[in-house]
Amino acid sequence: MLDRAEARRFEAEQRVSAGQVGRVFAQQIMQKAPRGTPFLTESGRWTRK
Repeated sequence: MLDRAEARRFEAEQRVSAGQVGRVFAQQIMQKAPRGTPFLTESGRWTRK
């Protein structure tokens, strides 16, 4: 799991916003999650993997 310090370091190294970092790691988390896991989408809707 990514902590705040790692996220800030990643932001600085890659020169991206916090939102972009969050999207990247959210995609990775979703890919690793087991089938049926609920996720809240960017649009605010819940979906299952």
